[in-house]
Amino acid sequence: MLNKNKVSKLAWDFFEATKEITKKNLVVAVNTKQLEVDEKALPALFSLIDASINEGFNKGHNNFLNSVSVNVDEQIKKKK
Repeated sequence: MLNKNKVSKLAWDFFEATKEITKKNLVVAVNTKQLEVDEKALPALFSLIDASINEGFNKGHNNFLNSVSVNVDEQIKKKK
């Protein structure tokens, strides 16, 4: 049986890590002059990254859980 709360938490943690890595890489790109971005704009860019990834998580979350649940159920049936 699928524990949807645990799966949701794992998925959320994955998205949080993605946000942090994206922001870190953006800072590195700005600091190494790979991107020309005014450092004053970084907080707004970080907010945009957070909001966009959160929106993606929220839009895909139910489909993700349903797909995982179906796959878990199929594996359980195969073992019987």
